Amino acid sequence: MSQEHRSEDDFDIDAELSPFYEFMSNIRSAHPPEKFWRKISILLDPRSEYHRHLIHLLNEIQLKVMNGVRKSHDPAFIITRNMFMEDVIGFRYFNWGLSSYDMISSVFLIMSAEKFLQSVANSINAKGCNFRLMGNRSFLDVLHTTKQLARASNSVYEDIHISVMVIGLNDYFQEKEKFDKQWKNGCFDLSDYPILSNAEVLLSKEEVEESFKPYMETDFSTIYYMDNLRQLVSFTQTFTVHIAMQESENMCEMLARERLYMPMQSNDSPQ
Repeated sequence: MSQEHRSEDDFDIDAELSPFYEFMSNIRSAHPPEKFWRKISILLDPRSEYHRHLIHLLNEIQLKVMNGVRKSHDPAFIITRNMFMEDVIGFRYFNWGLSSYDMISSVFLIMSAEKFLQSVANSINAKGCNFRLMGNRSFLDVLHTTKQLARASNSVYEDIHISVMVIGLNDYFQEKEKFDKQWKNGCFDLSDYPILSNAEVLLSKEEVEESFKPYMETDFSTIYYMDNLRQLVSFTQTFTVHIAMQESENMCEMLARERLYMPMQSNDSPQ
Protein backbone atom coordinates (compact mmCIF):
# COMPACT_ATOMS: atom_id res chain seq x y z
CA MET A 1 0.00 0.00 0.00
CA SER A 2 1.45 3.38 -1.00
CA GLN A 3 1.84 6.14 1.56
CA GLU A 4 -0.78 8.37 -0.15
CA HIS A 5 -3.50 5.72 0.25
CA ARG A 6 -2.82 5.00 3.91
CA SER A 7 -5.29 6.29 6.48
CA GLU A 8 -4.56 7.60 9.95
CA ASP A 9 -5.80 4.28 11.34
CA ASP A 10 -3.09 2.51 9.35
CA PHE A 11 -0.40 4.70 10.88
CA ASP A 12 -1.90 4.18 14.34
CA ILE A 13 -1.76 0.41 13.86
CA ASP A 14 1.87 0.66 12.70
CA ALA A 15 2.71 2.65 15.81
CA GLU A 16 1.03 0.08 18.04
CA LEU A 17 2.77 -2.86 16.36
CA SER A 18 6.18 -1.23 16.13
CA PRO A 19 7.33 -2.54 19.55
CA PHE A 20 6.19 -6.03 18.55
CA TYR A 21 8.13 -5.87 15.26
CA GLU A 22 11.23 -4.76 17.14
CA PHE A 23 10.66 -7.49 19.72
CA MET A 24 10.49 -10.21 17.02
CA SER A 25 13.49 -8.74 15.22
CA ASN A 26 15.55 -8.96 18.40
CA ILE A 27 14.54 -12.59 18.94
CA ARG A 28 15.46 -13.54 15.37
CA SER A 29 18.78 -11.72 15.66
CA ALA A 30 19.59 -13.72 18.78
CA HIS A 31 18.60 -17.05 17.17
CA PRO A 32 19.58 -16.94 13.47
CA PRO A 33 19.58 -20.09 11.28
CA GLU A 34 23.41 -20.15 11.38
CA LYS A 35 23.27 -20.87 15.10
CA PHE A 36 21.22 -24.03 14.49
CA TRP A 37 23.02 -25.14 11.33
CA ARG A 38 26.18 -25.57 13.40
CA LYS A 39 24.43 -28.39 15.28
CA ILE A 40 23.24 -30.36 12.24
CA SER A 41 25.11 -33.40 10.92
CA ILE A 42 24.68 -35.52 7.80
CA LEU A 43 24.59 -39.28 8.49
CA LEU A 44 26.13 -41.66 5.94
CA ASP A 45 26.37 -45.46 6.02
CA PRO A 46 29.89 -46.83 5.33
CA ARG A 47 28.38 -49.92 3.67
CA SER A 48 26.79 -47.85 0.91
CA GLU A 49 28.25 -48.17 -2.58
CA TYR A 50 28.16 -44.36 -2.74
CA HIS A 51 29.83 -43.69 0.62
CA ARG A 52 33.36 -42.88 -0.53
CA HIS A 53 32.19 -40.62 -3.37
CA LEU A 54 29.71 -38.80 -1.14
CA ILE A 55 32.37 -38.13 1.50
CA HIS A 56 34.73 -36.79 -1.17
CA LEU A 57 32.10 -34.48 -2.67
CA LEU A 58 30.83 -33.24 0.70
CA ASN A 59 34.37 -32.21 1.58
CA GLU A 60 34.97 -30.69 -1.85
CA ILE A 61 31.76 -28.70 -2.35
CA GLN A 62 31.51 -25.69 -0.04
CA LEU A 63 28.13 -24.48 1.17
CA LYS A 64 28.70 -20.77 0.52
CA VAL A 65 25.70 -19.55 2.49
CA MET A 66 27.19 -21.08 5.67
CA ASN A 67 30.86 -20.63 4.84
CA GLY A 68 32.98 -20.21 7.99
CA VAL A 69 30.03 -20.57 10.37
CA ARG A 70 30.96 -23.92 11.90
CA LYS A 71 33.37 -23.88 14.84
CA SER A 72 36.00 -26.44 15.78
CA HIS A 73 34.06 -27.50 18.89
CA ASP A 74 30.81 -28.06 16.95
CA PRO A 75 29.64 -31.57 15.97
CA ALA A 76 31.12 -32.94 12.75
CA PHE A 77 29.17 -31.98 9.64
CA ILE A 78 29.57 -35.54 8.29
CA ILE A 79 29.09 -38.57 10.54
CA THR A 80 29.71 -42.12 9.32
CA ARG A 81 27.68 -44.79 11.10
CA ASN A 82 25.68 -47.90 10.29
CA MET A 83 22.15 -46.86 9.39
CA PHE A 84 18.99 -48.98 9.25
CA MET A 85 19.67 -49.39 5.52
CA GLU A 86 22.83 -49.02 3.46
CA ASP A 87 21.79 -46.53 0.80
CA VAL A 88 20.11 -43.88 2.94
CA ILE A 89 21.16 -40.42 4.08
CA GLY A 90 19.96 -39.23 7.47
CA PHE A 91 20.28 -36.08 9.55
CA ARG A 92 21.16 -35.60 13.21
CA TYR A 93 20.53 -32.55 15.35
CA PHE A 94 22.49 -31.72 18.50
CA ASN A 95 20.37 -29.47 20.66
CA TRP A 96 21.65 -26.99 23.19
CA GLY A 97 21.07 -29.42 26.06
CA LEU A 98 24.06 -31.40 24.74
CA SER A 99 21.81 -34.27 23.66
CA SER A 100 21.24 -35.41 20.09
CA TYR A 101 18.55 -37.10 18.06
CA ASP A 102 18.23 -38.41 14.53
CA MET A 103 15.69 -36.45 12.50
CA ILE A 104 13.93 -39.58 11.35
CA SER A 105 10.97 -37.65 9.92
CA SER A 106 13.04 -37.01 6.76
CA VAL A 107 15.17 -39.68 5.09
CA PHE A 108 16.89 -39.70 1.69
CA LEU A 109 16.88 -43.06 -0.10
CA ILE A 110 19.46 -43.31 -2.89
CA MET A 111 18.63 -45.55 -5.85
CA SER A 112 20.57 -46.03 -9.04
CA ALA A 113 18.55 -45.67 -12.24
CA GLU A 114 18.90 -49.42 -12.79
CA LYS A 115 17.47 -50.38 -9.38
CA PHE A 116 14.72 -47.80 -9.65
CA LEU A 117 13.63 -49.00 -13.11
CA GLN A 118 13.65 -52.64 -12.04
CA SER A 119 11.42 -51.82 -9.06
CA VAL A 120 9.10 -49.90 -11.41
CA ALA A 121 8.98 -52.86 -13.81
CA ASN A 122 8.04 -55.11 -10.88
CA SER A 123 5.26 -52.63 -10.05
CA ILE A 124 3.89 -52.95 -13.59
CA ASN A 125 4.22 -56.75 -13.65
CA ALA A 126 2.28 -58.14 -10.68
CA LYS A 127 4.24 -61.41 -10.75
CA GLY A 128 7.59 -59.63 -10.63
CA CYS A 129 10.51 -60.14 -12.97
CA ASN A 130 13.15 -61.59 -10.61
CA PHE A 131 15.84 -59.11 -11.64
CA ARG A 132 19.48 -59.48 -10.68
CA LEU A 133 19.55 -56.26 -8.63
CA MET A 134 16.01 -55.99 -7.23
CA GLY A 135 14.57 -59.50 -7.45
CA ASN A 136 10.77 -59.22 -7.39
CA ARG A 137 10.58 -56.12 -5.18
CA SER A 138 8.31 -53.38 -6.47
CA PHE A 139 8.89 -49.68 -5.89
CA LEU A 140 6.12 -49.62 -3.29
CA ASP A 141 7.79 -52.57 -1.51
CA VAL A 142 11.01 -50.54 -1.32
CA LEU A 143 9.22 -47.51 0.15
CA HIS A 144 7.34 -49.52 2.76
CA THR A 145 10.45 -51.46 3.79
CA THR A 146 12.41 -48.23 4.18
CA LYS A 147 9.71 -46.70 6.38
CA GLN A 148 9.29 -49.81 8.52
CA LEU A 149 13.03 -50.13 9.16
CA ALA A 150 13.32 -46.40 9.91
CA ARG A 151 10.50 -46.57 12.45
CA ALA A 152 11.85 -49.74 14.06
CA SER A 153 15.38 -48.36 14.40
CA ASN A 154 14.14 -45.27 16.24
CA SER A 155 11.02 -46.66 17.95
CA VAL A 156 8.78 -44.06 16.33
CA TYR A 157 5.36 -44.52 14.80
CA GLU A 158 4.59 -41.24 13.04
CA ASP A 159 4.67 -41.06 9.27
CA ILE A 160 8.08 -40.61 7.69
CA HIS A 161 8.81 -38.64 4.55
CA ILE A 162 11.01 -40.60 2.16
CA SER A 163 12.80 -38.58 -0.50
CA VAL A 164 13.86 -41.04 -3.20
CA MET A 165 16.98 -39.80 -4.99
CA VAL A 166 17.25 -41.55 -8.36
CA ILE A 167 20.75 -41.20 -9.81
CA GLY A 168 21.36 -41.17 -13.56
CA LEU A 169 17.85 -41.69 -14.94
CA ASN A 170 18.39 -39.15 -17.72
CA ASP A 171 21.43 -41.13 -18.89
CA TYR A 172 19.22 -44.21 -19.12
CA PHE A 173 16.64 -42.43 -21.27
CA GLN A 174 19.35 -41.02 -23.52
CA GLU A 175 20.73 -44.51 -24.07
CA LYS A 176 17.24 -45.86 -24.71
CA GLU A 177 16.54 -43.15 -27.30
CA LYS A 178 19.73 -44.07 -29.12
CA PHE A 179 18.87 -47.77 -28.84
CA ASP A 180 15.36 -47.21 -30.26
CA LYS A 181 16.79 -45.44 -33.32
CA GLN A 182 19.29 -48.21 -34.01
CA TRP A 183 16.65 -50.87 -33.40
CA LYS A 184 14.50 -49.38 -36.15
CA ASN A 185 17.49 -49.58 -38.48
CA GLY A 186 18.02 -53.22 -37.52
CA CYS A 187 21.57 -52.55 -36.33
CA PHE A 188 22.57 -52.47 -32.67
CA ASP A 189 25.07 -53.92 -30.22
CA LEU A 190 24.05 -54.27 -26.56
CA SER A 191 27.65 -53.64 -25.49
CA ASP A 192 27.09 -50.02 -26.57
CA TYR A 193 24.40 -49.65 -23.90
CA PRO A 194 25.88 -50.42 -20.46
CA ILE A 195 23.06 -48.74 -18.52
CA LEU A 196 20.32 -50.53 -20.47
CA SER A 197 22.14 -53.83 -20.10
CA ASN A 198 22.51 -53.39 -16.35
CA ALA A 199 18.88 -52.28 -15.98
CA GLU A 200 17.65 -55.38 -17.86
CA VAL A 201 14.46 -53.57 -18.82
CA LEU A 202 13.24 -51.09 -21.42
CA LEU A 203 10.78 -48.51 -20.10
CA SER A 204 9.67 -45.16 -21.47
CA LYS A 205 9.32 -41.98 -19.41
CA GLU A 206 5.55 -42.25 -19.69
CA GLU A 207 5.54 -45.83 -18.38
CA VAL A 208 7.72 -44.85 -15.44
CA GLU A 209 5.60 -41.86 -14.44
CA GLU A 210 2.28 -43.68 -14.84
CA SER A 211 3.44 -46.66 -12.78
CA PHE A 212 3.91 -44.80 -9.50
CA LYS A 213 1.46 -41.91 -9.96
CA PRO A 214 -1.55 -43.59 -8.24
CA TYR A 215 0.12 -44.18 -4.89
CA MET A 216 2.52 -41.23 -4.93
CA GLU A 217 -0.54 -39.02 -4.50
CA THR A 218 -1.32 -40.66 -1.16
CA ASP A 219 2.06 -41.99 0.00
CA PHE A 220 4.20 -39.60 2.05
CA SER A 221 7.13 -39.67 -0.39
CA THR A 222 8.80 -37.62 -3.11
CA ILE A 223 10.97 -38.66 -6.06
CA TYR A 224 13.86 -36.53 -7.28
CA TYR A 225 15.82 -37.26 -10.46
CA MET A 226 19.50 -36.46 -9.96
CA ASP A 227 21.95 -36.38 -12.86
CA ASN A 228 24.87 -37.36 -10.64
CA LEU A 229 26.14 -37.57 -7.06
CA ARG A 230 27.42 -33.99 -7.17
CA GLN A 231 23.86 -32.78 -7.65
CA LEU A 232 22.72 -35.01 -4.79
CA VAL A 233 25.37 -33.57 -2.46
CA SER A 234 24.34 -29.99 -3.29
CA PHE A 235 20.71 -30.89 -2.60
CA THR A 236 21.65 -32.55 0.70
CA GLN A 237 23.68 -29.57 1.86
CA THR A 238 20.85 -27.20 0.99
CA PHE A 239 18.46 -29.39 2.96
CA THR A 240 20.56 -28.89 6.10
CA VAL A 241 20.00 -25.14 5.70
CA HIS A 242 16.26 -25.78 5.42
CA ILE A 243 16.41 -27.73 8.70
CA ALA A 244 18.31 -24.89 10.38
CA MET A 245 15.79 -22.30 9.18
CA GLN A 246 12.92 -24.42 10.51
CA GLU A 247 14.63 -24.92 13.89
CA SER A 248 15.31 -21.19 14.10
CA GLU A 249 11.69 -20.36 13.33
CA ASN A 250 10.45 -22.89 15.90
CA MET A 251 12.71 -21.42 18.57
CA CYS A 252 11.65 -17.83 17.82
CA GLU A 253 7.98 -18.80 17.90
CA MET A 254 8.39 -20.61 21.23
CA LEU A 255 10.21 -17.67 22.84
CA ALA A 256 7.67 -15.20 21.48
CA ARG A 257 4.82 -17.21 22.96
CA GLU A 258 6.55 -17.43 26.32
CA ARG A 259 7.34 -13.72 26.55
CA LEU A 260 4.01 -12.50 25.20
CA TYR A 261 1.63 -14.81 27.04
CA MET A 262 3.34 -15.60 30.34
CA PRO A 263 3.01 -12.02 31.70
CA MET A 264 -0.70 -12.10 30.85
CA GLN A 265 -1.11 -15.40 32.67
CA SER A 266 0.72 -13.97 35.65
CA ASN A 267 -1.58 -10.92 35.78
CA ASP A 268 -4.67 -13.13 35.50
CA SER A 269 -3.65 -15.38 38.40
CA PRO A 270 -5.71 -15.09 41.62
CA GLN A 271 -4.41 -12.66 44.21
